[in-house]
Amino acid sequence: MKTAFIGMLMIGTAALFCGCASVSAPYTPTTVGSLQDQDRSEALQVCIGTRSRCVSIGQPIEFEVIIRNTALEPIWVPADIDVLFTWIYPNGGRDNFMREFQTERFYSKDEAVLLKPGHALVRKETIKTYYFHREGITEFRAVVHSGGNTNPELKPFWQGEIESNGYGVLVGSEKKRGLLPASLTETSPAQEPTS
Repeated sequence: MKTAFIGMLMIGTAALFCGCASVSAPYTPTTVGSLQDQDRSEALQVCIGTRSRCVSIGQPIEFEVIIRNTALEPIWVPADIDVLFTWIYPNGGRDNFMREFQTERFYSKDEAVLLKPGHALVRKETIKTYYFHREGITEFRAVVHSGGNTNPELKPFWQGEIESNGYGVLVGSEKKRGLLPASLTETSPAQEPTS
């Protein structure tokens, strides 16, 4: 009986240590600027950038979303293509705008854009930060989605979902209180994706 108890205790202890070893800390952002790690599909590439590498809580962040045709042939995309922003706070917490993606529908030529190879559709998106509760680097990404098109005249039409590069922005209380480094308060242009 004592041997069985010791054996069960050893197995329980080993299981406890194995379980602890497999638990990893949540991912927390560490980079200000573009991470250049965007998804690459066979047809599109999405890159985000902003001039606001550093903001005070409450200031809006203006992002530029560049959706580029990387295929060798022209492709149609919705003119009002769905863009959903997600972000990771400095403590690893995740958040996003709640939004439903469109399902397949009929697009007319006026509701779609034909992207030639190398050409891009550019969207401006604003993130409000008045409810952000953590200071530090917040990492943003854009998810671009198209449910497809039932209009047979617009072929090929891109359908699917693709994620942009990550982009870190330092979010702090107030610049005048010295919480944000002076080197990051200057604006810099949004960067294009690298090949």
